[in-house]
Amino acid sequence: MKNGNLFVPESETERIYKNYGSLTVLELDDSFKFNQSMGCMGPDCLSSMIMAMNATDGDLLDQFEKLQWIEGGLKVVYADCFNIVSNLIRDSIGENGIWYKLDSKPITGKATKFNG
Repeated sequence: MKNGNLFVPESETERIYKNYGSLTVLELDDSFKFNQSMGCMGPDCLSSMIMAMNATDGDLLDQFEKLQWIEGGLKVVYADCFNIVSNLIRDSIGENGIWYKLDSKPITGKATKFNG
């Protein structure tokens, strides 16, 4: 994401930077229709994620696990979008990041400068 703080686990940094580093959140939303996948609770994916985080007190594991039902390559794209957007929000309110994984337990850490 363009010139912001974002928690991304070291093992994922190169892939995330390559695939999404030049995109803003709204471009991410437009490119992958992430807000639609979240049910369009708000006008864009950032607003929808804030609503989801407020409704769950920030515990998003149940919401993330719903991605298991998505078929094909979009599962990984939506998982990445989910993690990027939720971690941008977490950093903006001073929380540690949580990177949810499709095949293992979440990873936590502090956001660092992410220059896309």
